[in-house]
Amino acid sequence: MDAFLSERDMGTGHHRVEEVAEFLRRIPEAIAKDVLIVAMTNRLDMIDPAILRRGRFDHVVEVGPASEKEVEDLISALLAKLPRGDDIDTPSLAKKLAGRPLSDVAFVVREGARLAARSGQDRISQTNLLAAVKATPDRERGSERRIGFV
Repeated sequence: MDAFLSERDMGTGHHRVEEVAEFLRRIPEAIAKDVLIVAMTNRLDMIDPAILRRGRFDHVVEVGPASEKEVEDLISALLAKLPRGDDIDTPSLAKKLAGRPLSDVAFVVREGARLAARSGQDRISQTNLLAAVKATPDRERGSERRIGFV
């Protein structure tokens, strides 16, 4: 949402103004045709104020950061399809990654697999995943808000 409907003043010239105006013109048409518009952002501060006015979206849902259990489940699901060593400790990885965006969790698993392959290993190890965690910028935990609009 922040890529397409960012504040018109922040855009480059007339192009951004037209995109936001076109989206606003299409909302009544979508409603008339029973089209559900779902949008998502983690940069609410960048969204054009006209989009955020009352009546544009019926529901605004804030999604908090994932819990350790949710992160652990995602790590397990992502690793289930990959060759992995017996030393992987998903609870300790989840503890390190809880509160971060889930895209960071997916990055850690992909990066861990890449590091394992690069070093000639045929399985992902805890060491690979911990190195991947270190390679991931540690944003301030809980600082990102995810907002969904329906």
